[in-house]
Amino acid sequence: MKSANLNTIAVVAMALILVFNNSELANAEADSHVAALQQQKFAGIDLQLNTLQADYESGRKNDREMADGFLEAFYSMESSDNLDTLLAEWGRKYPSAYAAHTIRGLYFKSEGGKSRGTEYISETSEDQIEGMEKYFFKAMDEFQHARELTAKPLLSLSNMINMGCGLGWRPQNLEWLNEANLEFN
Repeated sequence: MKSANLNTIAVVAMALILVFNNSELANAEADSHVAALQQQKFAGIDLQLNTLQADYESGRKNDREMADGFLEAFYSMESSDNLDTLLAEWGRKYPSAYAAHTIRGLYFKSEGGKSRGTEYISETSEDQIEGMEKYFFKAMDEFQHARELTAKPLLSLSNMINMGCGLGWRPQNLEWLNEANLEFN
């Protein structure tokens, strides 16, 4: 199998993992994420997640470890009051931080999924679809910004591809897959 095909498979697999990985990833750090977020102590969360991304870029962590770390952080924060406001403040204080934009992208993607619901498309209202699209576009902006801040934006690209599938963006998804193949070769 060609290297490009293996990379395509890896990116698609990551996108699928993100679709089906909605379980809470529990560990002792989860409570500290929530507490730090609520107290607006963004430096610790930012350092932890940006270090995780740097470890992934250097090969000290694999793609699954990196994705799990970000998803664990997000899922632990998801129950926080005023999450949108807190994540926006984190992004304002750390505008060049990959982690802040990635977590905010995950938040908007999650809100888009909630807006759309889980019913068949034939049983989904236009308002639900519009709500999903509104949040997905916000998420795309965050992931686009995040991918400009790192050498290996796998989490950004895989989430963009995942949302692109939901929006029917086949040509754009193929572009992103090709980009991922070039970046991760």
